[in-house]
Amino acid sequence: MFSRIIAVALAGSVVLLAPMDVDMAKRTKPRFKVIERTYDSGTAISLPGINLPSSYPDAIAVRGPRDPSVIDIDLHLYGLSHGGPDQIDILLVAPDGRTALVMSDAGDRPIVGSIDLTLDDDTKRPLPKSGDLSFGRYRPANYDERGTSLGRPFGAETEQPGSDGTPGEEGEPGEDGEPGEPGDPGGNPGFVNDDFPLPAPEAGDAFRLSTFNGMEPSGAWQLFIRPDGPAAGQLGGGWGLTITVKKRR
Repeated sequence: MFSRIIAVALAGSVVLLAPMDVDMAKRTKPRFKVIERTYDSGTAISLPGINLPSSYPDAIAVRGPRDPSVIDIDLHLYGLSHGGPDQIDILLVAPDGRTALVMSDAGDRPIVGSIDLTLDDDTKRPLPKSGDLSFGRYRPANYDERGTSLGRPFGAETEQPGSDGTPGEEGEPGEDGEPGEPGDPGGNPGFVNDDFPLPAPEAGDAFRLSTFNGMEPSGAWQLFIRPDGPAAGQLGGGWGLTITVKKRR
């Protein structure tokens, strides 16, 4: 009789524990799925010096999974050859209109020959202001003429000076002999932007690819390349994007 009571008690404890084990398993199951995909243009782009590229802008159509959220983007430049890479500015524009000036005035030693570059926020070395560009991964960078890295993440504040940071000259004396008002500060107060011809949007002060985090990636991504000098070159293999998203299971 006593043994039967113990058996019944043990059976009851198993029944009580089983639902708890199932609940714990449900709690530890990941709520999000991470998906990484690469999209390539596959079209060579000629960079003819002072003239606009052969494709301006060049676009990639991205069709992602339903209801995703971007957590990382890498930009690939395939087969870059150029007589002066610091003479090209590269603006990436997302389907929702966000912009990132990912490369400007970088690599001041001329002539690179058919190299593949990947721009990645998570890598350690930034695009160099001085020195050669070589095959590999770099952090995006936007430099001014003093070699200062400019730009900021989307939505942050900046305290960068204008392009030279100095006030303009005083105006000519007026009819009453008094000097005119001082001119405006040189350059663009607050930030140095590079102007891209239409149909490019205004290049804002973001340069990191994390600018695009949190958005829905589906749609047309546009790459605008602006010449900033007479040197010529090409993207022999075009360009591409590796987009990592998370979506709710």
